[in-house]
Formats: sequence, C-alpha cells, structure tokens
Amino acid sequence: MAADASETSSPPADAASPTVDQEVLDETVRIASETKLPIELGSIEITEDGRVAAAPAGRPLTFSFLYRDLTFAGEVGPEAGDRMRLVGEFGKLPYTAELPKGRHAIRQLVAASRRNKHTHFFITPTQDIRLAMEIVPAQPKTPVSIVAAVTALLLEALPAVELMLHTLSGGARSLPEDTSAVRSPPKHRRTADRPPKGKSQAA
Repeated sequence: MAADASETSSPPADAASPTVDQEVLDETVRIASETKLPIELGSIEITEDGRVAAAPAGRPLTFSFLYRDLTFAGEVGPEAGDRMRLVGEFGKLPYTAELPKGRHAIRQLVAASRRNKHTHFFITPTQDIRLAMEIVPAQPKTPVSIVAAVTALLLEALPAVELMLHTLSGGARSLPEDTSAVRSPPKHRRTADRPPKGKSQAA
C-alpha cells in the first residue's frame, strides 16, 4: 500500500517568514544612519531586550580587560578631549612576615613610578596596590583610538609592571639607588655600534 504523502512529508517552510525581526533591523539602520561617522565608542548601546539604541548623552564610556592576569578598569568621558583613566589591580600589599624585603621594595617601586608621565603605582588606605594611568585618546574615540591609547599606556608602564610582578611573586630585593628601570624607556636610542651621522668608522 502506498504511503500517505500527508503523513510522510514535512510541512514546507514558510519562505516569507523573516529570520531577523524586521522592526529591530529597521531601527538599527535608522540609528546608524543618524549617527555621525565614524561611530564613536559609547554613542550607541544594546538595550536589555536586545535592541540597538542611541546612548544617553553625557554618559562616560566604561570598559575592562585582563593583562598579565591582572584586571584593568577604564573610563573615558563623553566630551572631546576628555582623559581616559585606567586602574589596574595588583592585590594587597604583603605583610612583612610574608615578604620580609617585599614591602620596602614595593614602596620603592611606588615612589619611583611617580616619575612616569602618564602612569604610576599607588597604595590605597586598605593596602591595595594599584596602577593608575591617564592619557587623552586621539579623536574621534573610535575602537582604534581607544586601543591605541591603552597600548601606549601599557608600554609606558611595562618596566614597572614587570618589576612589581617579580617582587610580588617573592623575588623582592631592595632596589638600587638608580631606579630608572621602573621608568618608561626613551623613545630613541643610538645603537652602540652605529657611527654618528657624517662620520665614518675607522678602518
């Protein structure tokens, strides 16, 4: 006996049904078309129900990320020229019993880092070690300009970050009088084996 086609065949898909809510899509296109290009970070947002909406004016952009397993929180003001502020969490200042030489070395690092232009360590009243960084990102505040600003700050702070992590891991020792290692390196260095311009090396 022939099988009943109505029982064996699946119902045809409704080709007219949209895969994306057309109303949400239209609203997204409208907001994007009304937003000044390039679209700046923080100018639009995703609402709790998944819709794209224009962000309220005057609200700062906040974000966070991990670097070397450390948590960094960032904030950029809504106005052009506002500074970007980052704070990195390095944990608690160890007790003297935990790191006999550590507390002194850490305080030396904190003091030496204040010579940096945009980055420095500080210790809170609750004995938390934190790294504060500030810079004015390039305008407009696009993803590229924000990432570039974060990268510039991390590069400046990198020598101090490495020393602080080494100290906190138990490798603490009193720093030498010359604490230039915790300061950002100079932008240009003459290579030792490169002769000055206009002069030739002796044969």
